[in-house]
Amino acid sequence: MSEVLIPTVDLERYQWERERGRPLSDETLRDCGIAAQAFVELGVCNVRDPRFPKELDSAYQRATAEIFALPDAVKHGRFRRADLHHQVDWTPELVEQARDHTELIEREISAEHRPLPWPVQDLKERIFVPAPDNERPEQTAFPGLNQPCALIDAYPEWGACAVLWRGHMLQAITTFVEMLAIGLDAPPDIFTRLMRCAPHLLAPTGTNVRRFGRPGAVWAKFHYDFNLVTGHGKANLPGLYAWTRDWRRFPVRVPQDCFLMQAGKQLWWLTGGRIMYGFHEVVCREEMMDAVRAFLAAGNDWRVTSTVFAHVASDQWLEVLPPFRRVSPDLSAFPRVQAGQMSYDEIKAIGL
Repeated sequence: MSEVLIPTVDLERYQWERERGRPLSDETLRDCGIAAQAFVELGVCNVRDPRFPKELDSAYQRATAEIFALPDAVKHGRFRRADLHHQVDWTPELVEQARDHTELIEREISAEHRPLPWPVQDLKERIFVPAPDNERPEQTAFPGLNQPCALIDAYPEWGACAVLWRGHMLQAITTFVEMLAIGLDAPPDIFTRLMRCAPHLLAPTGTNVRRFGRPGAVWAKFHYDFNLVTGHGKANLPGLYAWTRDWRRFPVRVPQDCFLMQAGKQLWWLTGGRIMYGFHEVVCREEMMDAVRAFLAAGNDWRVTSTVFAHVASDQWLEVLPPFRRVSPDLSAFPRVQAGQMSYDEIKAIGL
């Protein structure tokens, strides 16, 4: 397994210069280039955003762990929304199943860097909190992707913390995506204008480590995210591994007080493949067991991630954008399709 240093980009200087209408400094342009290079080569980049309240991260993780610890009867009875493709409220373990990438793995990835095999669906649970009323489109051809969340109303203390977290993370993602565009020699709003009224999902993931904290357990199988950009807070337990563009596996390490940005399939589509959507897995490997034992000894049960999936608006069209058409080797690989239709196709493919 490779050790890969994931670059860290500070959003503060860029934000300060943009807010004041200043020309971007050489240092900021360099940061934009670092963000772009990281997404092209690794599909991930760490960011630091001083706008985040420092205490919010741990408060949100604690509150979310309590929601995952609710009795299964409560979660199944009130918050499982199979009728909405599990895109709202709670998704149980052993429901979501990654696409079968066996052919890709055997063709591209050496034995040393292959993901852990797993014969069944993911062991993780998920909560999906879609956009609030004032951010949803007035009209859409994809209403199932733009629904309100019952969990927010049922647990208002957690809901208030979750909504606050979602807002801060989307703010960080938006700033990062602007910097990414500049680093790719494109207009800063080339991606963000497609994000307005999109079905951005707050999507905390929970894994019951007391039940599934054993070597070889696959909490989330080898997969990619199909949205635009995924933002993560630092998880309360390791387990995330990703792949470089040349298929070397590496553990994802997020520095303290930083957040992880990860490229999704919509971004790959819009850039004509210049950015590779980041394949990753979340697993329990032997080298993690000391951390797992300490985690359980401290009275913790749930590995929690504070994930936000930022999307292209459902009714917008996915196609290779003009700045990337000249470098895309095969535009036919990226046919024009509405983002909502692409989402439905992906949701169906992963068993939701």
